Amino acid sequence: MRKILIILFLLFIITIPVNALTPSQHMAVANIITQEDNSPLTAFTKGFISHAITDMLEPRQYHFDIFNPEKKDYKIILAEGLLMGFQLYYFRDSSAHKYAMIGALAPDIIDGLLSLIDRDRYLKGNHLFFWHRPYNFEIMTKKETIETSVVLTGLTILF
Repeated sequence: MRKILIILFLLFIITIPVNALTPSQHMAVANIITQEDNSPLTAFTKGFISHAITDMLEPRQYHFDIFNPEKKDYKIILAEGLLMGFQLYYFRDSSAHKYAMIGALAPDIIDGLLSLIDRDRYLKGNHLFFWHRPYNFEIMTKKETIETSVVLTGLTILF
């Protein structure tokens, strides 16, 4: 039954217009595909690979910039923080899920740190990981992006 749910979930991810996922969405995908019996290395690898695969698809979400206070993306940043905190709390007793979430966030953390060191690198899209690239179009609104994050985080409870 779990495999069927995972297949349905992956089909859902492919059909929704959000592919370059937000941090809480990356965590949710990693949590959904991770099982309790995974070793930490396997769980980390699943999280990392799930991040790469979902970001290789054409990005279509609302693009928020945590470095630009004029854009006033505080609500989406707060929502992302709360959803990430919920997942960390919900899976606090599962080492497999903890490593999966670390793996899912690792590419963004690494490229984010490198972008802090060299802001021009961030703006030009010269990221360490090739699947991170700049884009200038948005299909989803802030509200739709937050709603997708909530749905994906909610699905982690079902899996």
